[in-house]
Amino acid sequence: MEIQECIELLNQYIGGSVESIKGAVTTAFDQRDYDKMTELQEMMKKIDETQNKLDEYSNMLQLDDDVEDSIIEVDAVMTGRFMT
Repeated sequence: MEIQECIELLNQYIGGSVESIKGAVTTAFDQRDYDKMTELQEMMKKIDETQNKLDEYSNMLQLDDDVEDSIIEVDAVMTGRFMT
């Protein structure tokens, strides 16, 4: 499994925890537990920041893959090993 795939799986897993937090927010709201709602809101901010960072890393890895593919194609053309 490539690093990029691991990052995407981690991001999906973290995203799944958002559903649990939504339920906790509803419970805290129903109980008028404003401290808990604030705590959960901060947790969601951290999750968003983490997911954004993971997306950034995944995109950088994709760019690296694209660059590597381009280099291989250029090398194939230059050496006469065309890839069709």
